[in-house]
Amino acid sequence: MVKKSLKTRKFDPLETERWNTVSTKLVEQYLSGAGYPGSGGVSIGDVQIRLKVVPLQGMKTSPVDGSSKKLFGKEEADVPIQLALSSSPAPDPRFIARGPMTLKDRFPPKCRVVLTKGKYRGCIGTVLGTNDKTRWA
Repeated sequence: MVKKSLKTRKFDPLETERWNTVSTKLVEQYLSGAGYPGSGGVSIGDVQIRLKVVPLQGMKTSPVDGSSKKLFGKEEADVPIQLALSSSPAPDPRFIARGPMTLKDRFPPKCRVVLTKGKYRGCIGTVLGTNDKTRWA
């Protein structure tokens, strides 16, 4: 979780009206839907605070060392605070970043691999074994 410093400022009347209009639209969208299945049916009540968040798009696993990192979108989403969690009650282990893996963990004995470089590119092989706990160079 990335935390940024809290910034507050006073809205002028035009900004206040725009904020209220967007908040009302959000309440309606969450209740009746945004035009695609599964997007409606939640009564969120009055919107007092909205968060600007960058959604998690997925995970990227390095083909070199097996490490993984989170990939975030490029556009911010505007989310009413009552729909946000400060922490997940059931974290998904698939979305936990990890460092480099040992060769043995990345390619356990008897796993199937496809060669991607060199003379035998495209050939399928079976891992017979790896050096003790060697990490990728």
